[in-house]
Amino acid sequence: MKRVIAVICCMVMAASCFLMAGCGGTDMSDSKYLGKWQATIAEYGGFKLGVDDALGGEFSFTLNADGTVDVVVTGDKESGKWSETDNGIKFEEGDEELNFVEEDGNLTLNYSGMKLTFEKE
Repeated sequence: MKRVIAVICCMVMAASCFLMAGCGGTDMSDSKYLGKWQATIAEYGGFKLGVDDALGGEFSFTLNADGTVDVVVTGDKESGKWSETDNGIKFEEGDEELNFVEEDGNLTLNYSGMKLTFEKE
C-alpha cells in the first residue's frame, strides 16, 4: 500500500509540473471535451481505489474554450494549456506532455503504472 501511495504522490507532483505551463490562446470552442472533469477511480496493480482515498483529496480539471486548463489536485490550483489529440487530449509543457485517452465517454490517464479515470460533470 505504501508503494501505491508513493506512485500516486509522484504522479500528482508530475501533473502539477506539467500544468504550470503558460496560457493557451487557441480557440477550442467546438471541442466536445470542454468543461469540468473529475477523477473518480484510481487503479494500480489490479486494485481500484476512490481518488479521494488514494490522493487525500480531489483531482479535477476544467478545459476552457481558449485552450487553457484549470487544475485542482488535493486543494492546489494550477493553470496550463491543453489540446486535442486523435484519441483524447493532452496537457503540454516544453517537450513533455500528459496524454489522456477517451474510453467509453471518460478520459483516462496512465502514468507510472497508475490509471486514473476522469468523468465529465
